[in-house]
Amino acid sequence: ASILNSPNIAVDRIASILNSPNIAVDRAVAILNSPNIAVDRIASIVKSSSLTGDRTQTILYAMPFNDRFIYILTNEAPYVTLNANTVFTGVNRFYNLDLNGYTYTADGQPHVIIAQSINVPSLSSIVKTPTGGAGGSVVAPGGRGGGGLIILAKSMTVAGTISADGQRGSNYAGSGRGAGGGGGAMPTVNNLSPGNGSDTCGYGYGNNAGGKPGAGAGGGNSSGLIYDAPGPGGTVSLTNYSTINDLVKALVFPIADWYIVNVLGKRPTKTSTFPACYGAGGGGGGTCGGGGGGSGGFMFIYSLSLSLTGTLSARGGDGGNGNTSTSGCYNGGGGGGGLIFVIAGGYIPQSNISVDGGKLGAPGCGTASTPGSFAVMGP
Repeated sequence: ASILNSPNIAVDRIASILNSPNIAVDRAVAILNSPNIAVDRIASIVKSSSLTGDRTQTILYAMPFNDRFIYILTNEAPYVTLNANTVFTGVNRFYNLDLNGYTYTADGQPHVIIAQSINVPSLSSIVKTPTGGAGGSVVAPGGRGGGGLIILAKSMTVAGTISADGQRGSNYAGSGRGAGGGGGAMPTVNNLSPGNGSDTCGYGYGNNAGGKPGAGAGGGNSSGLIYDAPGPGGTVSLTNYSTINDLVKALVFPIADWYIVNVLGKRPTKTSTFPACYGAGGGGGGTCGGGGGGSGGFMFIYSLSLSLTGTLSARGGDGGNGNTSTSGCYNGGGGGGGLIFVIAGGYIPQSNISVDGGKLGAPGCGTASTPGSFAVMGP
């Protein structure tokens, strides 16, 4: 394969050879993974218009998700060092991303970061906006469910915080009947599930509404009249993959397709889309009651090397406060914890990962929410 490094062989000629149906895909992948070919040369071959969109997709799908795969996706991406709190949206590609003491607000659903290296120093944070199911509204709105955050990197250093938390429910705001929270959806494996929202006090269909797998918490309520009842929290539906490798492919293949279409300008016949990955909304509070917190979101990190001394978080949102100065006015419940998958090289302290459920609002009436789930394994 080292002959392909020769400047006497045009990149387009090599791409044309790899594009041939006479070259098996596994053989093409082996050539691109050969240590005898410079990584810059590999990236140029993949970029060549002599390699069709369909063939490029087939090759990238068949490649191991190693340093060469990540280099291809990040080749010629920008070096970014934050000098202020900054909002990014959608899919973002960096060669090097250094938060430099600032906050990277990750908007869009899902939010995706692709990078050679990511540095989240102490006092820095990547904060996924709550783009999950909507909180029930009308009186005291429930919190939105946490959003989905997907990170693919060669190396990461996290001394700060990366979060995809549910939103806090609103405090009491008047009288009326609360609306139900919107649903969420997440991919998972081995039937790992997000937590349950709190069971709140008071009369009406919002009572016990948080007690569903993955639900945002039920909103609080007050007077005991059915028309003043809180809304129920939403529920997270799960798509269970057979193996962790299947889950990884479901999240990484859409990244490869995004790169092929948006960076290379090629058009494969079919492209993968990201699976739905967001938490459920909390129920709205009824008369003088607080809204329920949204359930925690979804986080997926695939990094060949990860140093974690900071925190990864997909907590449920806290419940809003009821009118504590009036007897019979209840709080919103906390949202259930979310889901986090970390596939990375290096020692990952599990105590630095939080999928806790949200807390009850004041006056603190109801059962506790439950934590979600997380899984940590090597790449």
